[in-house]
Amino acid sequence: MSELIYLGIGSNIGDRETNIFSSIAALDVREEVVVVRTASIYETDPLYNLDQPKFLNTVVEIKTDLDPEVMLQVCQGVELMLGRPINHQKNDPRVIDIDILAYETKSIDLNNLKIPHPDLIARKFVLVPW
Repeated sequence: MSELIYLGIGSNIGDRETNIFSSIAALDVREEVVVVRTASIYETDPLYNLDQPKFLNTVVEIKTDLDPEVMLQVCQGVELMLGRPINHQKNDPRVIDIDILAYETKSIDLNNLKIPHPDLIARKFVLVPW
Protein backbone atom coordinates (compact mmCIF):
# COMPACT_ATOMS: atom_id res chain seq x y z
CA MET A 1 0.00 0.00 0.00
CA SER A 2 1.38 3.40 -0.97
CA GLU A 3 2.21 5.88 1.71
CA LEU A 4 3.50 9.41 1.80
CA ILE A 5 7.13 10.05 2.57
CA TYR A 6 9.10 13.27 2.77
CA LEU A 7 12.58 13.81 1.39
CA GLY A 8 14.94 16.69 2.10
CA ILE A 9 17.06 17.54 -0.94
CA GLY A 10 20.00 19.92 -0.93
CA SER A 11 22.95 20.98 -3.10
CA ASN A 12 25.85 23.38 -2.73
CA ILE A 13 28.18 22.46 -5.61
CA GLY A 14 27.74 23.27 -9.30
CA ASP A 15 24.38 24.35 -10.67
CA ARG A 16 22.53 23.80 -7.42
CA GLU A 17 19.02 24.33 -8.77
CA THR A 18 19.59 22.00 -11.71
CA ASN A 19 21.04 19.40 -9.35
CA ILE A 20 17.89 19.53 -7.21
CA PHE A 21 15.50 19.36 -10.17
CA SER A 22 17.54 16.55 -11.74
CA SER A 23 17.33 14.52 -8.54
CA ILE A 24 13.56 15.00 -8.35
CA ALA A 25 13.19 13.97 -12.01
CA ALA A 26 15.38 10.90 -11.44
CA LEU A 27 13.14 9.85 -8.55
CA ASP A 28 9.93 10.57 -10.45
CA VAL A 29 10.80 8.37 -13.45
CA ARG A 30 10.82 5.32 -11.23
CA GLU A 31 7.57 3.39 -11.46
CA GLU A 32 7.33 2.85 -7.71
CA VAL A 33 7.91 6.52 -6.83
CA VAL A 34 5.38 9.29 -7.49
CA VAL A 35 6.33 12.89 -6.73
CA VAL A 36 3.22 14.49 -5.21
CA ARG A 37 4.54 17.99 -4.64
CA THR A 38 7.69 19.97 -4.10
CA ALA A 39 8.17 22.86 -1.70
CA SER A 40 9.83 26.12 -2.64
CA ILE A 41 13.61 26.16 -2.79
CA TYR A 42 15.46 28.01 -0.03
CA GLU A 43 19.06 29.20 0.12
CA THR A 44 20.72 28.51 3.45
CA ASP A 45 24.10 28.82 5.09
CA PRO A 46 25.94 25.54 5.66
CA LEU A 47 25.78 23.92 9.07
CA TYR A 48 28.76 22.49 10.98
CA ASN A 49 31.42 22.86 8.23
CA LEU A 50 31.01 26.59 7.57
CA ASP A 51 33.85 26.91 5.04
CA GLN A 52 31.80 25.94 2.00
CA PRO A 53 29.23 27.45 -0.39
CA LYS A 54 25.62 28.09 0.58
CA PHE A 55 23.03 25.39 0.00
CA LEU A 56 19.80 25.32 -1.91
CA ASN A 57 17.26 23.09 -0.13
CA THR A 58 13.74 21.82 -0.63
CA VAL A 59 11.37 19.17 0.66
CA VAL A 60 9.61 16.73 -1.66
CA GLU A 61 6.47 14.76 -0.85
CA ILE A 62 6.42 11.33 -2.50
CA LYS A 63 4.05 8.36 -2.63
CA THR A 64 5.71 4.96 -2.70
CA ASP A 65 5.28 1.30 -1.82
CA LEU A 66 9.00 0.94 -1.15
CA ASP A 67 10.23 0.01 2.29
CA PRO A 68 12.51 2.60 3.91
CA GLU A 69 15.69 0.57 3.36
CA VAL A 70 14.92 0.19 -0.34
CA MET A 71 14.00 3.87 -0.63
CA LEU A 72 17.37 4.72 0.94
CA GLN A 73 19.10 2.67 -1.79
CA VAL A 74 17.07 4.52 -4.44
CA CYS A 75 18.08 7.89 -2.97
CA GLN A 76 21.73 6.87 -2.77
CA GLY A 77 21.59 5.66 -6.38
CA VAL A 78 20.31 9.06 -7.51
CA GLU A 79 23.05 10.80 -5.50
CA LEU A 80 25.68 8.58 -7.14
CA MET A 81 24.21 9.15 -10.62
CA LEU A 82 24.43 12.92 -10.11
CA GLY A 83 28.06 12.77 -9.01
CA ARG A 84 28.12 12.43 -5.24
CA PRO A 85 30.99 10.12 -4.27
CA ILE A 86 30.14 6.89 -2.47
CA ASN A 87 32.77 7.54 0.20
CA HIS A 88 31.94 11.09 1.24
CA GLN A 89 32.56 12.85 4.50
CA LYS A 90 29.63 14.00 6.58
CA ASN A 91 28.92 17.74 6.24
CA ASP A 92 31.25 18.21 3.26
CA PRO A 93 30.12 20.15 0.18
CA ARG A 94 27.95 18.05 -2.10
CA VAL A 95 26.46 18.02 -5.58
CA ILE A 96 23.31 16.50 -4.12
CA ASP A 97 22.11 15.23 -0.77
CA ILE A 98 18.83 13.34 -0.39
CA ASP A 99 17.63 12.56 3.13
CA ILE A 100 14.55 10.58 4.06
CA LEU A 101 12.88 12.87 6.59
CA ALA A 102 9.74 10.93 7.47
CA TYR A 103 7.43 8.11 6.43
CA GLU A 104 3.71 8.47 6.96
CA THR A 105 3.39 5.34 9.13
CA LYS A 106 6.91 4.06 9.82
CA SER A 107 9.66 4.70 12.31
CA ILE A 108 13.09 3.13 11.95
CA ASP A 109 16.25 3.17 14.04
CA LEU A 110 19.12 1.48 12.21
CA ASN A 111 22.81 2.40 12.06
CA ASN A 112 22.48 3.80 8.54
CA LEU A 113 18.85 4.99 8.62
CA LYS A 114 16.74 6.76 11.21
CA ILE A 115 13.15 7.76 10.47
CA PRO A 116 12.03 10.32 11.34
CA HIS A 117 15.34 12.03 10.57
CA PRO A 118 17.06 12.78 13.91
CA ASP A 119 18.01 16.36 12.94
CA LEU A 120 14.59 17.23 11.57
CA ILE A 121 13.60 19.83 14.15
CA ALA A 122 17.05 21.44 14.20
CA ARG A 123 17.08 22.33 10.51
CA LYS A 124 15.07 25.35 9.45
CA PHE A 125 15.82 24.57 5.81
CA VAL A 126 13.75 21.42 6.25
CA LEU A 127 10.97 22.82 8.40
CA VAL A 128 10.40 26.05 6.45
CA PRO A 129 9.65 24.42 3.09
CA TRP A 130 7.78 21.54 4.71
